[in-house]
Amino acid sequence: MAAATHTPGPWKIRWSRDGSGDVGITADGLPNVLAECFADIRASGERASDEAAANARLVATAPELLAALIRAEQTTAELCHGQHPDNECWNVLRQVRAAIAKAKGDS
Repeated sequence: MAAATHTPGPWKIRWSRDGSGDVGITADGLPNVLAECFADIRASGERASDEAAANARLVATAPELLAALIRAEQTTAELCHGQHPDNECWNVLRQVRAAIAKAKGDS
């Protein structure tokens, strides 16, 4: 698999200072946010600052989640070795590998 090219973690959330309820994702050493979750995501125009914060927390956890998936892929591959390819272990391993590929832009 290709080496990660994303901004190194840890990533953190940072509330917008303008009172909009928007939440930015930043990392140490960055002067600006690397991503932002907006509170006005609803087509109806209603503000959803709690949902924006939940989305931002999930996005900010991405580097740790990717690292955990890579480690889980290695361990799961060892556990699946010698088992039938239709076994649930292999199903989980395929899902883990697909998620890693998607995160790395390989899918």
